[in-house]
Amino acid sequence: MLFEQLVDDYRRMISNNVLELYKRRRTLKNVQDENKENIIPNIKSEDKKDNTVEDPEADSLSWGWLCARMAEIYVYCPQGQNELLSLSELESKWKIISADERMGIAKNFCLMDSLCFPNNTEVRSYELAVQENRQVRFNRSGLSRKNSQLILQTENLILVLTSADERFIEKEFHSSISDLSLTDFYKGRVYNFWTRIIHIEKEEPASYSGFYKQICINLRDMSSSMTATLILFDLQINMTDLFKMGDFLGIHMPYIEEKSPGEFIFMYTDCTTLFCLPMNELIKDPNVKKFNNPKSKLNFQDETYMIDYRFQSERFYIKNMPSQGINITLFGRIDDISENCPQEFDGKLIDMYMIKLSDRTGFTYVTLWERIGQTVSNYYVGQYIVLEGLRTFKSMDDLIEVVGDVSYGSSIYNVSMATGWLATNTLRRHLHVPIKNIIQMSNSELYVDHFITHVSIAGWDIKDDKSKGIVWNLQDHTGEIRAEAVGSVSEDLLRSIGYRQMLSESLIRSTLKKPTSTILEGKWLWCCLSFLPFEKYQINAVVVQN
Repeated sequence: MLFEQLVDDYRRMISNNVLELYKRRRTLKNVQDENKENIIPNIKSEDKKDNTVEDPEADSLSWGWLCARMAEIYVYCPQGQNELLSLSELESKWKIISADERMGIAKNFCLMDSLCFPNNTEVRSYELAVQENRQVRFNRSGLSRKNSQLILQTENLILVLTSADERFIEKEFHSSISDLSLTDFYKGRVYNFWTRIIHIEKEEPASYSGFYKQICINLRDMSSSMTATLILFDLQINMTDLFKMGDFLGIHMPYIEEKSPGEFIFMYTDCTTLFCLPMNELIKDPNVKKFNNPKSKLNFQDETYMIDYRFQSERFYIKNMPSQGINITLFGRIDDISENCPQEFDGKLIDMYMIKLSDRTGFTYVTLWERIGQTVSNYYVGQYIVLEGLRTFKSMDDLIEVVGDVSYGSSIYNVSMATGWLATNTLRRHLHVPIKNIIQMSNSELYVDHFITHVSIAGWDIKDDKSKGIVWNLQDHTGEIRAEAVGSVSEDLLRSIGYRQMLSESLIRSTLKKPTSTILEGKWLWCCLSFLPFEKYQINAVVVQN
């Protein structure tokens, strides 16, 4: 409840103040840039407003993104930050990924009749687009200037479609990979494919001579369910900024090779044109249900149904997680951590851990691979974490599987162990809960993520060697509780009174048994507490008041 409340408060402040100021500055700057560059000189000033195309994917501030960034700030800034610095840092981070700059979103939109193309551009491609004056996406990095007109190579441009283009798609993209004949292709037959982007791989050295680097894009043919790979080389790689996983991609006149029987490679040439129907745009259609027909080329409720939820506005709780999506952020409590269950992949073993994660709506099991799993194996039951960049899909048992892996862009932040928010004065005042209230809430059915409280040390108990736990007696003017310390809490307390040597578990236990350790009694500290079963408490992190 406390961290959720904190995220909501910051979101309200940023949305109402900082971001609005930034958007106004950005709008003013764009207007000044357009006037300065005079990119479209033939359009009269009174017509410019009618020809302005707003970014359809300019989403509002995402709860999940803000939650992860705040956790990141307070994990990696253990000394704390004031509210102004936190807001400033969040604003700066949001600028980097805002709609006109972030990866995977259109850099710019304009209309086809405002553009001029080089002579070697495929004329048919232009005709396909200009007949209805379609929108295009392009990268400014690919622009050049000639006679005050905009010149674009096709490696920097993609034509944008909408759900209203279903008839156009049926007419122009009628080819099927299942009917593909390389013999016919080499004789001059033209193929136009309508596909779905399954996965965009990382940039790597080119496997074809004459090129330096490449990116492979895994596609599913919407006419046959067969798969293929589109390879973009060198400057063509810029186009990966203009579409995302889950989008529909129309490929007009690609060059085709067969890597192995039934495994086809598409390449982008001077005759090729790409058309994109953004998933974010399609799901906004009020008639979206009509596309669920398996025979429709706009059917996105298939096995490749992957929506990018990185900029999902509202929070995802476990109960309302999407069944198939990427870049999903969850915040919840660790209820269980499995042992490492290595899995064999390509002849080598890969670490795999599974955690049980819960929030106020329910629980789910999350599979975490390699580095993410290794990180979470050092955490404790009862701690609260933010998992960012998760992927969900339906298993054969029709259950929702949740997976995290560095290759997906997954990250993990332990909010309970983040001492940055314990060291920030404004947050301590805002979130401080007296012990009396903590005891009351532990006996109620309220779901509370964890507590920040200001207490003094009344004493401690050292458990037997088997459990290796140290239970601290904490009190304030309202009451007293006993809480088990995890992680580095006991070590941090001893360091606060002058111990500088390496403190192993056995040394901590022996030091606390010495008479000199009594100088800890009466020492005040800020700590982060969470509930354990059977009305027990756990200290996850402390900041000692000197």
